[in-house]
Amino acid sequence: MKILVCEKEDVLLTALEFRMNKHQFKTLRAHNAEEALDILHADQPDFLVTDAKAGSMSGLELIKKARKARPDLPIILISPMDNPDDILAAFEAGARDFITKPFNPAELVLRIRKVFQEIEVG
Repeated sequence: MKILVCEKEDVLLTALEFRMNKHQFKTLRAHNAEEALDILHADQPDFLVTDAKAGSMSGLELIKKARKARPDLPIILISPMDNPDDILAAFEAGARDFITKPFNPAELVLRIRKVFQEIEVG
């Protein structure tokens, strides 16, 4: 499974890549939404994890564009936001799940696995 991770913080991106590789996910790295969209079209990832701030475009905008290109793509938004309105906006944009910073990378892996299980069952 290929997981596209769009995260501007290189330390977090590296930690997520390490954790995902440890669980047999191939990680595709993007530092901003533009890179993420290019990778989305070129490499056809199975999952998108994006930060709420994805460079010149917000994570919500990236989710909307990714959803147009790949309506079935599961997406998790990472954000320091814990406002219920922001969480609702993420789900309305097309996110399958939402995780608030700070978080343990192992929790993200568990959430990705849960989404894949839901897709298999559903």
